[in-house]
Amino acid sequence: MHNIGKMIAITIVEEAQRKMNGDFKPATELVGEIIEQYQADIGELAVEKWSLPHCVAVTVRYVNRLGDLAEDEPVAPIVSLGDAFCRTAGIGADRPEQVSLAEQPGKMRLHLNDHQCAEMYDRFVHLFETARNEFIT
Repeated sequence: MHNIGKMIAITIVEEAQRKMNGDFKPATELVGEIIEQYQADIGELAVEKWSLPHCVAVTVRYVNRLGDLAEDEPVAPIVSLGDAFCRTAGIGADRPEQVSLAEQPGKMRLHLNDHQCAEMYDRFVHLFETARNEFIT
């Protein structure tokens, strides 16, 4: 849900390409920059239109900008750290990314030390694998 703006933006670009019968082929880098720049705004508009809870709106807006987030907002840092865990483990992607969990803004915002973060990551991966094995045989 925290990337809903990105998904909507990608859908808009794909729809524009369909409507122009393939004649609209913007540079991949340009599309990426536009999506990154506007995903939070698009996501926030969607959350508002759908009347989703405040914590969802705040998370969509600030998950990638935790430095701009009020200190008393706990959900966005949790989602940010969970996203880093997924990217590190390669969940939802073709392959794992090289992510430094020690430097993750969500970890720092939640006041976790390196040991606590590593422990949480290990448990996360274990629980994910267990759940996946329950549903995929």
